[in-house]
Order: sequence, then C-alpha cells, then structure tokens
Amino acid sequence: MAVVPGPQPAGAAAEERTPPAASSLAAAAVVPPEPPPPPPPLPPPPTETNAAEAAFEPVDDGHVPLPRADEAEYEAKPEPERIVPNGALILVIGGPGAGKDTQCSMLVDRYGCEHLSAVDLLRAEVTSASQQGTMISNMIRAGQIVPAQVTLDLLKERMKSKPGPYVVQGYPKTRENLEELETQCGPCTAAIMLQASEDVLSARLLERGKTSNRTDDTPEAITRRFRTFTMQVAPLLDVLHARGVVTTLDAALPPDDVHAEVCAVYDGIASGSG
Repeated sequence: MAVVPGPQPAGAAAEERTPPAASSLAAAAVVPPEPPPPPPPLPPPPTETNAAEAAFEPVDDGHVPLPRADEAEYEAKPEPERIVPNGALILVIGGPGAGKDTQCSMLVDRYGCEHLSAVDLLRAEVTSASQQGTMISNMIRAGQIVPAQVTLDLLKERMKSKPGPYVVQGYPKTRENLEELETQCGPCTAAIMLQASEDVLSARLLERGKTSNRTDDTPEAITRRFRTFTMQVAPLLDVLHARGVVTTLDAALPPDDVHAEVCAVYDGIASGSG
C-alpha cells in the first residue's frame, strides 16, 4: 500500500525554495581591511640655527645661551628703561677656555674697574632668593632659557649702582643682544677679542675637566660649545669690526703676556686714544 505523505505546514515548501536573503550573504562575505594610511612626511632637516639651539646647555660659559623661558610676560611689560652708564663699556669676548674670567679678574685687581659677568649676576640673583631670583631658578630647573632682557636688566642695575669703566663678559652673545644693549645703555666703547685655535682651547678645557667636575668640560660638550660660539659671535663681531672697535689678542700666550696686551688696550681707552 502506498504511503501518502501528510499535509505539510503552510509555507514550509516555500521556505525551502526561498534563497538566502542578500543581507545574510553580505554578513558572511569577508570584507578586506582598508589599506593603512600613508606615513606622515618626514620633518625637514634641522637648520643651522635650530641644530645649535638643540645643543644649548645652561653652562657657565659666557657665550653659551642661558636657560630661556616664555617671553610673553616680558612682552607685556613697559618699554625697558634706558640708562646712561657712568663709564666706558668694554666687551671681553672669547671662546670657551680663552681666559675671559682670568683677564677680567686681573683688570679688576689692577685698575679697580667694574667686572660685569652675565653668569655671575644671574647666580647672585638666584642666591638672593628675591622674587626675580626665584623665577630665574625655576626657569633653569625647568630647562628653559632666561629671556635676554632679564640679563640686561641685571647689568643695568649694576651699572646704575657702580661707576665704570665696565668690563662686560658673557653679554651680548648675539647681534640682537648688542642692539638691545646699545639701545638701553648707549654704544660700546671697545671690544677685546681673545682668540686662540680650537686645539689650544680644547686642551685647556680637557685639562681643567680633570679636576673641575664640570659637565661641559667633556669632548662632546666642548665641540658643541665651539660650534655655538662660532655661530653666535661671527655676526656680532662683523658689526663691531665695521666700527673699528675690536682689538684681537693672541689668547694662546701665557696669561701674563696676554694681560700686558689687554692692559695696553685698556690704557688706550682710559686715555681717550682707544
């Protein structure tokens, strides 16, 4: 006897014949991942200026920039005071190890002139625990660079309280510094350039580094300091040479021999013939 299948539920046959919905196929399909975005363009190579700025360290060399901070506070202040110094402004310029401290100290001992060292003034201000000294200390700890106007203000305060002649070391460091100095204090009378080869200066610094424990008396730091000094001082000297106020001395000689020549320059300025 034949078996007759019973009735199927309504819609069952249609369900078997209906193909899968398009949405189901899409869900099952493998979507390839989007390609990664292109890499960002490489930054431009550092310029000569910002390469040197990256190497700046807050060391106590007059021609290495001191720690710098945001200058917005100073831009908002009134125009800087202008003064008339009571004596000649004599700049002492030289690379690291040229003997600037030595020669300035010898001039003070011999003539009683006023030695204005930018680094010494900043240190003294920090030690005083004044409001400005605290600000400078905070900048240095934060790795910032003290605005040049802060240093110039300290120089002016000392000039206002002490008669000259003034032997100025460690400022100006750039042509822009010189412009600000002369705008606020009048023209520089003379500049003494203590010059020696990098080999001579490097040997002195390395010898000093054996006992000084200074972090800037290492071969790597010395190379950076020479590069920084050369980049900064060249435009500054161009301006001063054009005026005929620079006397270049051989700093490779023994200190007493160098001092004899420094005194000759100083005597010429004091007599009005320099």
